Amino acid sequence: MQHVRPRHRMFLTHTSAELPAFFAPELPETRCWRALRLTAHQPWLFATVLLDDEGLQDTFCLAWDTDLLELLRGAVPARLVGLLIMLPGWASPTGQWGAVAIKQVWVADDKWGVEWAVFRDDENVDRICGLDLEPPPSLTNWRLMFEL
Repeated sequence: MQHVRPRHRMFLTHTSAELPAFFAPELPETRCWRALRLTAHQPWLFATVLLDDEGLQDTFCLAWDTDLLELLRGAVPARLVGLLIMLPGWASPTGQWGAVAIKQVWVADDKWGVEWAVFRDDENVDRICGLDLEPPPSLTNWRLMFEL
């Protein structure tokens, strides 16, 4: 069972920020933007994936930890090569937006069968929902989803 949380708007933009289609002719189904508005001041993720064996990479802005798990569990599992959690000022020691590099992503179940993503940073601090929160002690069935 996946963890379900309210889905607040995270990234918004206006049509005036759209770039002409010729900026990405190889991706006809996509739209290009020169600016995004961040409307929810909560943690979000930068996930960098390897696209081919020649080193071509793409980076995604993901609003939720469940979006990352979806990416990792995709039909062709993404080859994740880098992951940052972006922390808003209220969750950062500096009081400003900041980034924390993640070296492992684990998934564990609570006693009700709800799945939690646990992010472990370079200092071995475990984070729930991107925050410096201890995972509940009742989590079981830990599975490693990503490791740098």
